[in-house]
Amino acid sequence: MLIRLNKVRFINLLHKPFVAWFKYYEGKIINHRNDDEEFISYYQSKKLNDLLKYIQRNVKFYESFGSISDLKQLPIMDKLEYQKNGEELFTSKYFRFMAKYKMNTGGSTGKPFEFYADRYAGEIDTIHQKHNYKVLGYQENNKIHLLTGVSIPDSSLKQNIFWISRKTNLPFGSVNYSSHYLKKCNIDRIFNKMASEEPDIIRSYPSAMYSFTKLLIDSGLRPKFKLTSIQLTSEMAYDYQLELIQDFWQCNISFQYGHSEVATFAIKKSLKDKYTFSPFYGIVEILDDNGEHVESGQVGNIVVTSLHNKVRPFVRYNTGDKARYHGVIRGCVVVDDIMGRAQDYIIDLNGEKRFLTSFIMGVHYNAFKNILSWQIVQEKKGACIILIVPSTDYSESDSTEIISNFKSFGNVNSNIVFVNKIELSSAGKHKLLVSRLPDEI
Repeated sequence: MLIRLNKVRFINLLHKPFVAWFKYYEGKIINHRNDDEEFISYYQSKKLNDLLKYIQRNVKFYESFGSISDLKQLPIMDKLEYQKNGEELFTSKYFRFMAKYKMNTGGSTGKPFEFYADRYAGEIDTIHQKHNYKVLGYQENNKIHLLTGVSIPDSSLKQNIFWISRKTNLPFGSVNYSSHYLKKCNIDRIFNKMASEEPDIIRSYPSAMYSFTKLLIDSGLRPKFKLTSIQLTSEMAYDYQLELIQDFWQCNISFQYGHSEVATFAIKKSLKDKYTFSPFYGIVEILDDNGEHVESGQVGNIVVTSLHNKVRPFVRYNTGDKARYHGVIRGCVVVDDIMGRAQDYIIDLNGEKRFLTSFIMGVHYNAFKNILSWQIVQEKKGACIILIVPSTDYSESDSTEIISNFKSFGNVNSNIVFVNKIELSSAGKHKLLVSRLPDEI
């Protein structure tokens, strides 16, 4: 009974010396060997070979595949397939005795997905996050602030405190502001806190950074400090958002791409740069809908394999994101851009899928500069409701432009509804599309 009660503590105790070694070993690789193609090839081959042997012996779903020597022998899986089959088939049979933490993600599908992540994989992620800032020129005395969906205690909210302060700075910032409270009535207090701290780097969701910047502009507030970099993560960033953020803050904008599934990690160092995937985090394939690798310049599905999550291995996992493949440079997979999630589409008047990337990202809207936040809601074929939080400069011509473009480029009738705010997900992220159509449509 005593052993059972202290099992978690016992596992964590055993875990600590391994973590210390792991941090040293993997950190040394990431920082000093990431331009050595021969070593990267050796590292990935060894890690992948170990993983394939491991899943064959310890993960029920892969036990019947016989001898696995190549990823191509295995099926491509997505979130719906995992949910349909159940997590028991994909989790290590030893997971009860392994150091782990529980994760969940809803993504833009809005469908919760819960799984376990390996503590080792979590350490690898932390190392990558720290190295990410070093690539961007982080100095020891720099301050990092975050703008995410962090929960704020009621005791703080009663004092109009909309942020969490931390003693540590790397990798997730000394101050984390909650995107849930980005409102005009709170903006002075949030901005004054930020100005008093004078951060060097802000890491944020694109929608949150855009809303924050738009509120500052509408309130007549200007930066009282100089940022060296803004890093955007976790969501697609639209051109109109980037233009506004860049114009206001006048600093470098970088991007980080990853998942709760701890299977892939990529950095885009500036607006003009490309996304480079870490070869030490996972295996990345850019595949067409038939599972074949695309050629340079073609768009494909981002399919990833975690090299470290032994508790719950993600093997040939279709992330639901797309990218335009550029090639392999110095052992690293490089993509020109990440195109957005495959499920971000509406159903038009003819019953056809119309992807948002084509008629929102691909069309210039003057109205965007006058919108604080917006969301598309579709409840029936060929029609959608557009919820808009307008700025003070919003006019009837903006509504006309949006409705016209949705009909011309999306073949869908739309109705605009003005609201005071757009509800965020529990993680504080903004969902551009909410589809309430039956799955069979």
